[in-house]
Amino acid sequence: MEKTFEYFKELKANDSITLNNVGDSCIKAFNDDGQIYYFMTQTTLGYTKVYQYGPLDESLNICNNYMMMFQSFEYSERTISKIIDNFLNDKHKRITQVFECDKQEFIDNCKKII
Repeated sequence: MEKTFEYFKELKANDSITLNNVGDSCIKAFNDDGQIYYFMTQTTLGYTKVYQYGPLDESLNICNNYMMMFQSFEYSERTISKIIDNFLNDKHKRITQVFECDKQEFIDNCKKII
């Protein structure tokens, strides 16, 4: 039986987001299951803090496999960009929609969880 197999596959981005300042940004991301993820960077005096949490459901309740993460390091646009790229393209999150959001929304929703 003859069968054809594909190889040398390439991944193609279906959408993008432009952030004016990667060192001071806030992202709200969704997947097709209705789960919400949050990501925020803050840079002060040469040090960057990165906060991530999710998934949450539409009512902002914690979903299975919930995670919260914090990182702090000297400012590096390259490092921040890599962290953002990894967040947006994590195969477990399956993110399909991304928006910039207000930092206060990020903080308020995080407080509800804690």
